[in-house]
Amino acid sequence: MSEKEWMKDFIYERMELHWQELYRSKADDRREEGRTLDQFEAILKRLTKKERKTINRFFDLSTERHAKETAYLYTCGVKDGIRAMKLTNSL
Repeated sequence: MSEKEWMKDFIYERMELHWQELYRSKADDRREEGRTLDQFEAILKRLTKKERKTINRFFDLSTERHAKETAYLYTCGVKDGIRAMKLTNSL
């Protein structure tokens, strides 16, 4: 495994841990999201197959973009943290 692949795996594991921690304490939010999802699915059922496919594709693309952006920002945070540690140690 290359260093880049290792870093990618490490970042995704850390992000997953943070997401779990974030959502563990937000049961009310999850219930609200569940109700909204039920309403959304009811609306989707009224659409044509082509319209559903278009909306689902939009959400897939949006989710993929968000995941890439989140991983990028997390990586930047790790790099900034390392730089800050080096700077602090050099003082």
